[in-house]
Amino acid sequence: MLITTQQAKQHLKLNTSLDEKNFAPFIPDAERKYIRPFLGDTLFNLLDTWAVDKDAEENPEMAALYPYVVAALSRFSLLIATPHLNLHIGESGFAVVSNQNLAPASKERVADFKASTEQLGWDNIEDMLRFLEQHKDDYEEWVLSEAFTMQTKNLINSAVEFHKHVDIDESRLTFHRLRQEMTNIEARFVKPLISEEQFDAFIEMLRDEEPFTPIQRKVINHLQAFVANMAAHVKLERDTKEVAEFHIVETRYLMNKYPEEFTEFALSEQYTGATKPFTGYENTDETGMFSALL
Repeated sequence: MLITTQQAKQHLKLNTSLDEKNFAPFIPDAERKYIRPFLGDTLFNLLDTWAVDKDAEENPEMAALYPYVVAALSRFSLLIATPHLNLHIGESGFAVVSNQNLAPASKERVADFKASTEQLGWDNIEDMLRFLEQHKDDYEEWVLSEAFTMQTKNLINSAVEFHKHVDIDESRLTFHRLRQEMTNIEARFVKPLISEEQFDAFIEMLRDEEPFTPIQRKVINHLQAFVANMAAHVKLERDTKEVAEFHIVETRYLMNKYPEEFTEFALSEQYTGATKPFTGYENTDETGMFSALL
């Protein structure tokens, strides 16, 4: 395992001792569910091997990454363990701890505790991914992994970046819950508008941190704003649909006006040469379409 119960305690506010036998069994589950998918199998296994001896001089890259993983893993292990910590299972069935000093916490307090712990854990994941992004050259195993591909598959790939367009308090948990909707929006609206080839080109440029021209940067910003506002409208019930429509209209305008800036789009059937105006219509549930794409 990557951590011990003693290490986990450094990131958990507990008013009592945390028994190794009650906590440690949940660490592998947290590793599998919350850590391995973001690090990838190769980097995870390397870190797991390094964690046995923790020789920072031999492998400074693992030593630098490790604290980020410990923080996230500690909180997610506790999140998984929480329902089991004060529950005893014996021959007589299920029982809870209760004495003159301590009584079982209310459902509301437990729910608040779990929500806070989950939020902190996801914030730690955001910090870990930001660290890896900033030091990609030191973690080739991550860059070559499926985990990296999946974490850089969208026009927006971090909670901080999403927050620039729609207020989510830079919450990785909120961003994580929005991610599939973002993918759906890109598939339904963005790719049909700019062509799948141009979308893939944008993703590669973002992934490789290639420089954008001023016009390309404007289009990327509009597309990111569109995806963020549409996702917030659909999943968070925010009143941001008109803002999303504005950004998709501006995207179409700029790409048709400056086709030389967007090679794949210019070669696609989506390129019309038209620039203004793009007239929409009143959206209805029956149409299942988005006015800005007309």
